[in-house]
Amino acid sequence: MFEESRETALESDIANTTETLINQIILFEKIRKGEDDITKITPTKIRQQVYSALSCRGFPSDHPLIKITANKLLHMMNRYRQVVDEETKSEIDDLAIQITHKVINIFYFSFKTQASVPTYKFFDVGQALEPHLMQGAFRIDESRKLEVEVCGFPCISIFDGDELGDRIFIKAQVIPRSKRL
Repeated sequence: MFEESRETALESDIANTTETLINQIILFEKIRKGEDDITKITPTKIRQQVYSALSCRGFPSDHPLIKITANKLLHMMNRYRQVVDEETKSEIDDLAIQITHKVINIFYFSFKTQASVPTYKFFDVGQALEPHLMQGAFRIDESRKLEVEVCGFPCISIFDGDELGDRIFIKAQVIPRSKRL
């Protein structure tokens, strides 16, 4: 039983240990005198290597996190539909596991393999349109009259606090609506 719970938490343990090691290296660089480039880039290299390995091997399809998350997704979808064909239901169940696995892999592992870690941002219902961060069925000149109704995919970028310096990789996919009064 203990061995099974250790296996279940393996990815989490690796990520937590990596963060601890990175923080220790950063502290080491600050308090130990020296003029080398290796120590400066070590935290980034450790993060890239570990998360690359996690991206390749992390969370098998039968991992409890994958199964539970996929089941929650299916449960939410099944509130709005009914699948009667067992073969189709089985295919949908398999797809839910694949999608869950890929989303976790991309958003929690692959992002951290980059030199600068991108972030993702979903936009809330009613939020003003920001054409530099969003795309959808709207023209830039009409964006002031519109707001977000649905954000179907997040904006993926590196935000540095300055709109001109932001590096946008993928704009958010939004469905706009007229602003509510």
